[in-house]
Amino acid sequence: MKIIDLIRFYLEDCNSILDLGCGTGWALNELNKRKMVGIDLFVDHLIKAVDDNPMATFIRGDINNITTYFVRKSFDAIILVDSLEHLTKQEGISLLKACEVISKKKIVVFTPLGDTHNDT
Repeated sequence: MKIIDLIRFYLEDCNSILDLGCGTGWALNELNKRKMVGIDLFVDHLIKAVDDNPMATFIRGDINNITTYFVRKSFDAIILVDSLEHLTKQEGISLLKACEVISKKKIVVFTPLGDTHNDT
C-alpha cells in the first residue's frame, strides 16, 4: 500500500488538513478536502505546490512556529510526511505538542525507519 493510500484512509473523516513540511504539496494534491493548507520553508517547493494545486493554500514558514500561524483546534487533521526526522528530538516533541493544540481529531506522522538526526 502506498503512503497516499494510508493518508486517505486515516483522513477519510476529516475535511480540513494542515500539511507540515509539505514540500511540493504532493500529498495535498492527492486529497480533495474542503480546507487544505501546507507549510514549508523552501520557496522553490512552494512555487511548485501553488502551481500544481490551486485548491490549497500554501504558506512559507517554519513548522516549529505553527502556533503563531493557527489558533486552537483549527484543523481536523495535521499530517507530517517525512518532516519530523529533520528536527531535533526537543523540536519534534514541541512540534507534536503544538499539533495536539491545533488539531481537532488526528495527527498522522510518516517518517523513515531509523534515526536521521543525531541531536538529542
